[in-house]
Amino acid sequence: MAGRPRGIDDATILRAAVDVMGRTGPAKLTLALLAREVGLVPGTLVQRFGSKRGLLLALAEHTAKDACALYEGVRAEHDSPLAALAALVVETWAAATSPEAFANHLAFLCADLDDTQFRDCALVSQQA
Repeated sequence: MAGRPRGIDDATILRAAVDVMGRTGPAKLTLALLAREVGLVPGTLVQRFGSKRGLLLALAEHTAKDACALYEGVRAEHDSPLAALAALVVETWAAATSPEAFANHLAFLCADLDDTQFRDCALVSQQA
């Protein structure tokens, strides 16, 4: 027997997590805040991701998977390597819409480097 269809897919939740992360930073991001942002209850996020750590790991994995496609797309759109690099930097940090959001996303990256699973995802992104 199949469960109820998902009204909000994981990609939408992860995009919202990026927005909430920009406002709160990783330490203050909660499943309750994120659930409110996407119109779900925190228990639904626990069912899908297991915990806040599971959600953040899913976000890191999603980002790592998207990195290669992003980099290839930027390279294909620009003849100049310098223009491609500039576009890549702009696209990569598009969520950092203020100094506070930049600091909050940077805090998440710093946390990534302390944890082997997160560090592996960050490495995949950087190698791409």
